[in-house]
Amino acid sequence: MSSLEIIPTFPYLLMVEGKYLDQVQLEAEQRLRMKTLPIHPHEDLPINTIEDILQAALNLYRYGIIKIKK
Repeated sequence: MSSLEIIPTFPYLLMVEGKYLDQVQLEAEQRLRMKTLPIHPHEDLPINTIEDILQAALNLYRYGIIKIKK
């Protein structure tokens, strides 16, 4: 493959602390800490899924599972 060849990729939502999130829609692939939610560019955004993931991520900080540096 030529270095000038373009590899098509889908947009995605990246969650850095993904290892703490259990949503089945998130993909870990080969990453230990991060998970992604692939977004198909020709379909409607999965708003409910995105809200659920963001709420779960916020709860990690609210409940002290992940500490905030001060």
